[in-house]
Amino acid sequence: MKQIIITLIAWTTIVLSVSATGQEGERIIWKGQKYEMLTLPLFQCHEFDNLGRKMEREASITSLWRGYQGHWFIENDMLYLDYIVPESGKNLYAKDIPELRKYCKNGRVAATWFSDTLRVVSGKQVFHEHMGFTRYYEHEDFIAVKQGKVVSVKRVEN
Repeated sequence: MKQIIITLIAWTTIVLSVSATGQEGERIIWKGQKYEMLTLPLFQCHEFDNLGRKMEREASITSLWRGYQGHWFIENDMLYLDYIVPESGKNLYAKDIPELRKYCKNGRVAATWFSDTLRVVSGKQVFHEHMGFTRYYEHEDFIAVKQGKVVSVKRVEN
């Protein structure tokens, strides 16, 4: 019985520490520059749910619990998904992912499912808590998006 209790305590500690791991952000090109984005737009895309869950189950890197990293860009005030990189390392171009084809126009996937705020960061990290996206940078741009279209930008200097 003592062995079981010790095993349960050890397992709980491991599980809790994994969920507290700082996560790698998505990548985005905006205004011709590359940035880290601390937002997960694919989480709002219900068509992506099954593929996303599969990648999450296969994930082994604790800093990438979702199992992939998205690469995005903003062009003419529209948010696009370019490709995702699963842990396997082979780029999956958005236009080639069956679950996302309905969003594809002219060979590009417009993130019209997404209505929220993108958090795009740059500069030095000024605060970090080893959990999720709990960190702050010198410069943070909060880009409000409605159905994939940029509607406003607010810059915060930390």
